[in-house]
Amino acid sequence: MSLVEIRINGRYKLGQKICCSSFGDIYLGKNVQSNQDVAIKMELIKKKYQQLAHESKVLQILQGGIGIPTLYWAGQEGDYNIIVLDLLGKNLEELFTLCDRKFTLKSVLMLADQLISNIEYIHFKNYIHRNIKPDNFLIGLGKKSHKIFTIDFALSRMYRDPKNFEHITYNENKRFFGGMRFTTINSHKFIEQTRRDDLESIGYLLIYFLKGTLPWQQVEAETFEEQMNDIKEKKMTIELETLCSDLPQEFAVYLNYCRNLKFDEKPDYGYLKKIFKELFVRSGYEYDYVYDWLLIPYDKESDDGNQELNMHLEDPNFIDLINEDEEKTIQKLIEISKKKFEKKNKTLSMDSFKNEDFLIEEIKKENENNENLQVQYKKNNEVGGNNQGYVNNAMNFRTNEKGSIPSEMINYPKKNSQALDKDKIVLEKKKTNKMEPASQIIEKPNDKKKAGTNKKKDKDCVIF
Repeated sequence: MSLVEIRINGRYKLGQKICCSSFGDIYLGKNVQSNQDVAIKMELIKKKYQQLAHESKVLQILQGGIGIPTLYWAGQEGDYNIIVLDLLGKNLEELFTLCDRKFTLKSVLMLADQLISNIEYIHFKNYIHRNIKPDNFLIGLGKKSHKIFTIDFALSRMYRDPKNFEHITYNENKRFFGGMRFTTINSHKFIEQTRRDDLESIGYLLIYFLKGTLPWQQVEAETFEEQMNDIKEKKMTIELETLCSDLPQEFAVYLNYCRNLKFDEKPDYGYLKKIFKELFVRSGYEYDYVYDWLLIPYDKESDDGNQELNMHLEDPNFIDLINEDEEKTIQKLIEISKKKFEKKNKTLSMDSFKNEDFLIEEIKKENENNENLQVQYKKNNEVGGNNQGYVNNAMNFRTNEKGSIPSEMINYPKKNSQALDKDKIVLEKKKTNKMEPASQIIEKPNDKKKAGTNKKKDKDCVIF
């Protein structure tokens, strides 16, 4: 083992290799200043086809968007092109294998909503991905564990001019890009890829997750060209009803829409998300971000040995959730979410939970508050005296149970002599009906602030 510590840009400590890809190797890294874990992607400068420099430019443009990992640094170090990104969890292909190569309809519909939103943002920034596959979608870690992130922009390119939004021209002599499993019919025909191709590939991805396989995966041939032609013929000849057999009709509607888009036509992303949301609501699901892989107990003995790719399963925030039964876990999350939104006077709907990081944090808070209350209650019984701290904690703790606070423990503050004199004056004026006009009554600044806050109303939860 080398005793030399390798650092990137003088700040990022290089760790062991996590995985390999066609466009570079990915290593575990750590920011020595903030102690933050990161992912470091490296590519040899001498490599014939260099893509990392292009990928870093794309990532810089996409920064801050939906499902885009944070880019911390990009540049050259020695003989390598390097980019430093957020450390993410497993990709969807690995999670798919973890779930015996089949996802439930609920998980697929929640994935569909995020995947379409991710691609919509990339298209909004004038780029197309051109390499849609399960390996290029990863889950986050910690508080971002319910989010899906898009990676690997080595094959991405602009489909329109960012200044005048002029679309690229139609071309039938383009090179084949992407993997054969999820690439589109137009790509097989060597037609220039556009927005419609990314969305069609997502359609194949969703069917793959529900069925476990695609019909053209069984095609075998002696040469690559023969195999590609056979797969193209299979995709062109198979009917959508056959491809989407035993699945809700929404998946056939989705693919039919994507295949009928024109070359430069802007897709209706809202419509595509809506048809899946309607199916989600009709099926009676709750948008709680409880995916299939969260309900599988983590067995360290069956681990593949790659600890970095399984870090999200070892996160202490997940321990309680993973070890519980499926029914208990879902029930617990539903109860917590109902308490939270009932307090805000909001109606529960499928999208009520989309922008809330309540999934693990709320379970953790419930447990911590419950433990703190029990400890504080024991101290108050033993010591006695001023119990105002316990009352405040109990009032902040979200509970619907009445009488949980002993009445003898509540100490109401006594009014001073000035406050009592003012009350007497008000009572006398009420008796004589000689109250001062409203114009003469001066509100305190604090009262105005309170009045302003009371006028605010919670936004209604919209499903679509």
